[in-house]
Amino acid sequence: MSGDYLFSFHANTMKGSDGLVLLRRNGEVLAGAFDTDNFKHNSLAQTAVSALRVGDRVWVEILSGGVRSNHNLYVHFVGVLIGPEEGRSQEEEEEEQDNRV
Repeated sequence: MSGDYLFSFHANTMKGSDGLVLLRRNGEVLAGAFDTDNFKHNSLAQTAVSALRVGDRVWVEILSGGVRSNHNLYVHFVGVLIGPEEGRSQEEEEEEQDNRV
C-alpha cells in the first residue's frame, strides 16, 4: 500500500571492527549508523520516515564491520505504515501493483 512508513533498525556490532549500516529504499540511502569504537560490542540504531509506492523495496545493508546475533536476537528491522497515501483507492493500488509485475 502506498503511503508514509516508519522504518527502524537496531544491531549489535562485532568486536574489533568499525561498523557502518545503511537503510536503503530502492538503492537510495535513507539513513545510516556508524560506530568507530571497535573494542566493544556496541549498538547501532536508526529510524527514518519515507513515502513509499507499491513495489518499492526497503532494506538494511551492512557496508563495513559487521553485526552479530544469536538466539537473543540482537538485530531488529521494523517497518510500519503510519499513513496511507491520500486520494488513492484500493483498486488503484492493485492496478499499479499489477502493472509492475
